[in-house]
Amino acid sequence: MRLVQKAHEFITTVLKESASAIDMTCGNGMDSLFLARIVGERGNVYAFDIQEEAISRTKELLQENNCASQANLFKACHSQIELYLPQEIKGHVNSITMNLGYLPKGNHDISTRSKTTIPAMLTAYDWMQSGGVMTVIAYRGHKGGKEEAEEVRKLINEKKWKLSLDQGRKKADSPLLYMISKL
Repeated sequence: MRLVQKAHEFITTVLKESASAIDMTCGNGMDSLFLARIVGERGNVYAFDIQEEAISRTKELLQENNCASQANLFKACHSQIELYLPQEIKGHVNSITMNLGYLPKGNHDISTRSKTTIPAMLTAYDWMQSGGVMTVIAYRGHKGGKEEAEEVRKLINEKKWKLSLDQGRKKADSPLLYMISKL
């Protein structure tokens, strides 16, 4: 089973209709669509990406699948989510997902970096409700990917967050799936 599927299965253990969810790195929009389908028209998905191309792809995918009404898209860094999220959902976000690396079929020189990912994770955790979950897939096969994955691991250990980890193929550059639960 692919790590994205495992992340989605983990999210479905808590994400329900009418909930609030965040896609910290919307990319091609697949996670945003997944979240939007679950929360339905009464829920909200807040999706972020620094690239206009990613926002456009996500918007198009959501519209094609009749899920645009529950989605809020922001061309912004994942480390700045609190500038865009409504204050009333702080402490009430049910699920957060984040795929680290670069935009598939996009510019590989533009990718996530630990200098923004670590603050983003700290902020996101604060916005989660008790019992909420966060999934982080760290792709280690690109420049800076291994270092970013290691910084994510260090943060989780330092904060003593409840974690399940899946390494997929168990190669040195295989992606890692961090599944974090807020107690």
